[in-house]
Amino acid sequence: MEKSIFPKPEVLRELKRYVEVRLHTDGQGEASKKLEKLKAQRLNDLSMPIYEIVDPRTGKTIEVFKGADIPPLGNGSRFREFLARNAR
Repeated sequence: MEKSIFPKPEVLRELKRYVEVRLHTDGQGEASKKLEKLKAQRLNDLSMPIYEIVDPRTGKTIEVFKGADIPPLGNGSRFREFLARNAR
């Protein structure tokens, strides 16, 4: 999604309304294991990719988007709608 969906103008417009924080859990070693455990504790899910919108004041999850929205599964419109409906 980072290469095919994020650069689309309509998605990029929505992404600019957020502060991005990345948690990569697909590496090797102890650090990735700890991050994977954190993801499982926080979201109770190990989907990849998984996107979480967090309220910056409370730290609580607003909404989670699981999986990719790329062909053949989608064209980025579901992800853009997810961003648009949760922008504050």
